[in-house]
Amino acid sequence: MTNDRMKSAGVSYQNLTGKPIFVVIGCAGAGTAQTFTIDGVIVCRADTSSAIDTLCGIVPHGSTYILGTTTTISYWTELR
Repeated sequence: MTNDRMKSAGVSYQNLTGKPIFVVIGCAGAGTAQTFTIDGVIVCRADTSSAIDTLCGIVPHGSTYILGTTTTISYWTELR
């Protein structure tokens, strides 16, 4: 498991680990809607408030994934 503080919202990443990974992201954002997209498909959506919402999904090997724009990422963890 990695806690990746270098990941950013609005940036597309690709899973090149050779196996699926499970991604868990905690975000907060003053009433803005957040999406987690894998290969162009929205797999999780949250309408954030002042509390932290969790977005997650299983990313197959070779797939791309992206967190939509957010004001604050509280954590970004990848189970590899």
